[in-house]
Amino acid sequence: MVARPPPPNMADQQLVNEFFEKQQNDAMLDSFKFNEMNNELNNVIHAPPPPHAQLASNNWANEFAMNNTNFLPAPQLSHEEENAFENAFNEAIKQHQELEWQNEFVRQENLAAGPVLQNDEIKEFEKIYEQHANQLNDDEWTQQFAEVERTLNTEEKGKSKDEEYLNWKEEFEKNAYATFDELNADENQDFDDAWEDAQAQTWEKEFEDYEVDETLTADPDPITGPLEPYTFEIINPYLDNPDAYEEGLKLLETGGSLSTAALAFEAVVQKDPKNSEAWLRLGNIQAENEKERPAIAALQRAVRENPENLEALMSLAISYTNEAMNLEAYSTLERWIKIQYPQVVKNNIRRTQISHDHIISLFLEAARLGPSEATHKSPESEALAFDPDVQSGLGVLFFNNFDYDKAVDCFKAALSVRPNDYLLWNRLGATLANSHRCEEASNAYYQALEIKPTFVRCRYNLGIACMNIGCYKEAVEHFLGALSMHIIRYGKDGKGDDAGVNISDSIWETLRRTFVLMERHDLAKLANANTDLSVFENEFEF
Repeated sequence: MVARPPPPNMADQQLVNEFFEKQQNDAMLDSFKFNEMNNELNNVIHAPPPPHAQLASNNWANEFAMNNTNFLPAPQLSHEEENAFENAFNEAIKQHQELEWQNEFVRQENLAAGPVLQNDEIKEFEKIYEQHANQLNDDEWTQQFAEVERTLNTEEKGKSKDEEYLNWKEEFEKNAYATFDELNADENQDFDDAWEDAQAQTWEKEFEDYEVDETLTADPDPITGPLEPYTFEIINPYLDNPDAYEEGLKLLETGGSLSTAALAFEAVVQKDPKNSEAWLRLGNIQAENEKERPAIAALQRAVRENPENLEALMSLAISYTNEAMNLEAYSTLERWIKIQYPQVVKNNIRRTQISHDHIISLFLEAARLGPSEATHKSPESEALAFDPDVQSGLGVLFFNNFDYDKAVDCFKAALSVRPNDYLLWNRLGATLANSHRCEEASNAYYQALEIKPTFVRCRYNLGIACMNIGCYKEAVEHFLGALSMHIIRYGKDGKGDDAGVNISDSIWETLRRTFVLMERHDLAKLANANTDLSVFENEFEF
């Protein structure tokens, strides 16, 4: 199992709804402004209406001066001059009233335009404006506006010109604002409808992608589910060796290179793809070599060729756990328990779906039964008080549920029966490390490495333990030592030393993070699979 490195520091993600803020700001800016038009209206309203025939010129001038204190005193006009001025004023209003209103509307529109619109937005606005402008021609307030224009030259009994202008101004403002609000609301409604349609289409597309995504709906069962592709090494001197299987076993027994042993078993399965034991050996080697994805691919084939390969099922479940593939891990452990303790599954009729609690209940019942009730057993296992494989499976389940104390107890129980099992020592160390018991974890790792010095995963885990307590230099040396074990020594017939095509991304990534923690960004840039490890030899021992 793999110890979990500390999570990288991440800046808090800020959710910014810039699009909606922009729409809101634009809506505020685009609100039609009548400030300047109101000023024009005030000038017209406060200015005196054309004088009545019976009003003397002095009274008209005085009234104008009273209502327009900011203007210079009006000049004295004769009666004939007043009549001429009145006629000219009325004629100008009649000819230019509509044109001036339109120009004022356009001018105010430009002042309120705010941000520059794109061509498509301009065309859309013009289209909507034209539709509403055509409707305005028949509106009641437009007819009233024309009526006011016609009555400017006539006298209305019981009303003064001031009252007439005030009523006209009030009616104009009420209808103008109401009409523009209606236009603006319609435009916003059009935009809202378009936005909702776009969102609905996006959701439908994502739902369709979810439905067809095989990775989300794939069968988790190791026998019936999809297979992970396995990538073979390009250079393999064992391909022509008829005794490749025996050579691979010899390398494992004598503490040889894991990467070299992997070549031997790759040669075997390429010649005999149905060899479940060879796939099992290859998968276990890749897992110990901290190459999880190739390990999963090989172990899947080991199980596919022999569905009752118990060791392959347990190893595959642990690899799934390391990759956080929980459903696949539970399904694989369920298949293991069905083979080894079928009576447990038959007796357990409360739940049929695959879940963490369901699988734990099966393993707990198997633990109560003991190894004597197992399907595949030996005289030695029958004499044991408990089944170490069941304890190991429970440890994996508790580890996966972050219940590290119970997982530690299970792995220790299994080690009491198999004290020389370096895999169990590593699993115990990873569990202790994740429960922040780094010193105990380191001791467990050293126990595993004493039994098998070429155990790359354990060396990597030891580096993580050092990293967690701030011993960065020591952590780097463990990571570099693990990477150096990936180098394949081809010998005389090969083309030189090489790390192969199956690279351990996890080790390189953790090495880069450690360099960053050391503030050695120069070395972090070099921490990649294309770098010759010799560049680090001057500063680190490995």
